[in-house]
Amino acid sequence: NKQLASQFAGLESQVELKTQEVKFLQESTSQILDSVPDPVIMIGPQEQIEYLNQASKEALVLKKNGNMEGTPLFQLLQLDPQTQAKLRQEIHLIQSSVLTAPTVEKPDQRIKKLHDPLSPASWEHSGGDRRELRLNQRTYRYRWFAISAPPGKEPGVGLVLRDITEESLLQDQLIQGEKLASLGVLSAGIGHELNNPLVGVIGLGEA
Repeated sequence: NKQLASQFAGLESQVELKTQEVKFLQESTSQILDSVPDPVIMIGPQEQIEYLNQASKEALVLKKNGNMEGTPLFQLLQLDPQTQAKLRQEIHLIQSSVLTAPTVEKPDQRIKKLHDPLSPASWEHSGGDRRELRLNQRTYRYRWFAISAPPGKEPGVGLVLRDITEESLLQDQLIQGEKLASLGVLSAGIGHELNNPLVGVIGLGEA
């Protein structure tokens, strides 16, 4: 009995130690994500909020210490029905791609599929797929990433937002400037074409 009690006590201490390690890792991960300037949102398989970093709470004008876990995503993101439908479709595509992915992959194949959603390169080389949405009078470009789940549970997804409001305004100003410049060139060309026959008419009038 003494031997069993000592073994059980040792097992309890190991479980407690592992629990403390997991808690420490969770707190460290939360601190790291809170230091990220871009909003990061973790979404469960039923489209419920599982985590918001500090930048997300600021972007969505939420209370600093407010607990939004379990809140439906589209109750938090006030978006038009068309945008909601588009985001839902993208979420389901990511979840289905994770569920149907092969369990055994070659190392090089796995590396090609992985990417850092916070890396500037992952935003710059997104090609023509510029995913954008409007929240609280701000324009955000967004990217999804898959979140692995324990066996028997459906995978979740992560959403990263990048504020491009100033960039969009600058782009609109550049486009407007290009339009005005083109209009100026067109006006100069029209003026030139009108001047040619007018000179001939004036010359005939003088003659």
